[in-house]
Amino acid sequence: EAALGVEGMGDAEFEELEEEAARDEIGEYMRDCVKEARKATTSDKATKYEDCNTKARELAAHAQGKEEIAPAEYERMKREKAAKDALTTIRDCLKGGKTSTQCRDKAKEEVALVTGKEGDDEVDSTEFETLVRKGAEDESRKVMQSCIKAAKGESGWSDKSQPARDTKYRECNTKAFNIIKVALEETDKEVDKADFERIKKDGAKNTLRDSMSRCMQKSGASGANCKAEAKKEAKAALGVEDMGDAEFE
Repeated sequence: EAALGVEGMGDAEFEELEEEAARDEIGEYMRDCVKEARKATTSDKATKYEDCNTKARELAAHAQGKEEIAPAEYERMKREKAAKDALTTIRDCLKGGKTSTQCRDKAKEEVALVTGKEGDDEVDSTEFETLVRKGAEDESRKVMQSCIKAAKGESGWSDKSQPARDTKYRECNTKAFNIIKVALEETDKEVDKADFERIKKDGAKNTLRDSMSRCMQKSGASGANCKAEAKKEAKAALGVEDMGDAEFE
């Protein structure tokens, strides 16, 4: 709370920060460990890679205050970290004046390191494109949630008329669209508003799934309470004031 400069932080927000820290732990450790594992003899490589994943999984668990995390949960977090790094690497690389091919190769190598592969040639091209898009979905979600949280924190928000609130939501939507449009243009992906709506919706789905997963793992978790929290987060990711039960389901 002190680092963020906030008076209070909800459980969902704290847990999301915990998981983000865990994903960062995975990425940082895997990069260094896999570089060393690649130097091992052929007979030792498989064991070295397995050791990298074992230790990274342990670090991710500790970052969340847990003794351990399930293998499937670890693989999901590792993939999400790879997606974020793929998009960020391409974007930053292109800003440095490199060609698209050079930057995509650099991003593939980053994905290979984070996911524990021998080289970027082991990163499937289709999977790589999927990861870049997933990175955009996560970026969209974060921009929308931050923008709407800031809007709701403005003085007098509760007294604003619905048209005034709708204007703020549209402003957040435009902000997120422009950020994603530029980000994916830099990865050779043209994005129009229809495509952005799909990206935003997929980002909201990811938010909903992650929120439900975190919530239901708690002792004494209530399905109804978890759904209510997940719905709140999904609405922010979509940039909407309300969401009907049918749409949520």
